[in-house]
Amino acid sequence: PGRLVGGVSAPGIHPDVMVELIEGDPVVTLPTGEMPPLRISPSYRKLATDKSADRQTRQFVRGNVRSARWLISAVEQRRATLQRVAEAVFDVQREFLLEGTEVLRPLPMADVANVVGVHVATISRTVAGKYVQTPLGVYPLRMFFSGGTTSDDGEDVAWDAVKARLQ
Repeated sequence: PGRLVGGVSAPGIHPDVMVELIEGDPVVTLPTGEMPPLRISPSYRKLATDKSADRQTRQFVRGNVRSARWLISAVEQRRATLQRVAEAVFDVQREFLLEGTEVLRPLPMADVANVVGVHVATISRTVAGKYVQTPLGVYPLRMFFSGGTTSDDGEDVAWDAVKARLQ
């Protein structure tokens, strides 16, 4: 109804992580999409060591090449962390991929942080604003982290699973 006023449709959600079950095991992949690989121009790398260029130019280019290498490394590390976090999450939440929200298990970020070997704050930043495509649909990655309770039969159950069963 707001289209008459706003005229712009809402953007779609593009998943940052894709997970599927292959022979009963969750397989996590990160879509590359249309993003080209990051690289440093060969001409800039050459200029950084070119003795015929003046000293100030070489120092300037070297500094920027160093910064570019750091940025490329940081982007690759961020992708690797996201991959490891998603793998750790779906090792625990494997049943979700088969049955849905009703079987979510409690999963504190601290547990995943211990498995991945990073600080809890890193896990929080890693999953913030990220979406995962599963065989059951697209969900916020943060949804898979929650507290829970223990059922009468001693099974750990996430609060979202309790809510789903009540609905």
